[in-house]
Amino acid sequence: MIQKCEIFRSCFDNFNYDRIAAYDEADINRIMNTEGMIRSPRKIEAVINNARCFQKIREEFGSFDDYLWAYSDGKTILYNKHEEGYIPVSNGLSDAVSGTNLSPKGLTRDFIDEYTEIYKKEPNPLLRLMLEEPDINPCDLEKINVPVLVTAGENDLILRQETERISDHLPKAEFAIVKGADHGSYE
Repeated sequence: MIQKCEIFRSCFDNFNYDRIAAYDEADINRIMNTEGMIRSPRKIEAVINNARCFQKIREEFGSFDDYLWAYSDGKTILYNKHEEGYIPVSNGLSDAVSGTNLSPKGLTRDFIDEYTEIYKKEPNPLLRLMLEEPDINPCDLEKINVPVLVTAGENDLILRQETERISDHLPKAEFAIVKGADHGSYE
């Protein structure tokens, strides 16, 4: 495994995202022809695209660190039972960071209206991000070939149709609605 990591490090310029973001077709071919490296151009292109997205976040927020800390107003969040070693797999904050909807159209109208008004009063880039991103093609989800449990709260801010659409495009997905729950009540 350590050898594989070194191959990745060598192929991807020691993980320098600025260099990776500038990769072109010749770099994709170079990586694919490296002994011991992945042979999927789509996976390599995804690494390049992620580096470009990383650059955009850095340009807009100053740093990736600032981008992530903005979700918690710069504070460390301790959860119930944290002292006992319990840390939830996901929660409302992780869902917001990861973007569990395919596009803003998947959010409830009330949520969009409320946060649009807040954004008008305080043009926070994170609010804009929530209102405009992500923009995921559902067909891209079909490439995810691992078991996935897709859940939503009965009163979720993500529309049920959106959650079902996500589930429908994941080949090995199971779908569940949590009765009485909203977007922030998962545990």
